[in-house]
Amino acid sequence: MLSVTVPRLAPTTRAALWIVLSGICAVMMNVLIRVAAQSMHPFEVAFFRCLFGLVLVLPWIVRDGPGLLRSRNAGFYLLRAGVGLVSMATWFYGITVVPLATATAVNFTAPLFATIAAVLVLHEDVRLRRWSAVVIGFIGVLVIMRPGRERLDANLLILLVSAASAAMNNIISRAHREAGQYRRDVHALSDAAIADPGAFFLAMARPGDPGRSLRARLPRHDRAFLGRARPRRGGR
Repeated sequence: MLSVTVPRLAPTTRAALWIVLSGICAVMMNVLIRVAAQSMHPFEVAFFRCLFGLVLVLPWIVRDGPGLLRSRNAGFYLLRAGVGLVSMATWFYGITVVPLATATAVNFTAPLFATIAAVLVLHEDVRLRRWSAVVIGFIGVLVIMRPGRERLDANLLILLVSAASAAMNNIISRAHREAGQYRRDVHALSDAAIADPGAFFLAMARPGDPGRSLRARLPRHDRAFLGRARPRRGGR
């Protein structure tokens, strides 16, 4: 029987392929967010993204059971998940109010913020060349955000918050991994514990657009189940 031997790729090559695949998936997700946001609020889109993501990781969570909750570094995971929620919510909102090309260019500031955070948190040694690249990068972002004398779009600041929180999220994960205390399953559980309820709250509240919130779009009996009307004065 003829057997075919597939050459084993080098670790760096496999990592590069995974990064390329991740980039393709990210581009597809951004396009789908723009399409879905035509009929849904961005926070509602974020909620369903978290919901379906939870479904995918649920088998691993069920397999390990309550033991995942007994992590000695639960606060560390919850902090990372909270920062990730901020990054996701601001990004989902930002790319629906700013042209996608501009949003992507502003998002390139994430490595710049990561370099600064690496010095402050991980105490990495950054030489003059890298600092020069950071300064030039921020100058380029300023040109993109305000190319002329026109007024600065405040929505671009939301994307800067997303980029900065995404960089901090990566730094937190890096610090945890270097300490030898990182577990992917607990990582997924912490995301579910923070991102899913947080995205649900944002979808229900829909700040700035309460009339079209997820709560307002539910059937009347479902709204009554989620929250009763305020009691009248005198307890009546």
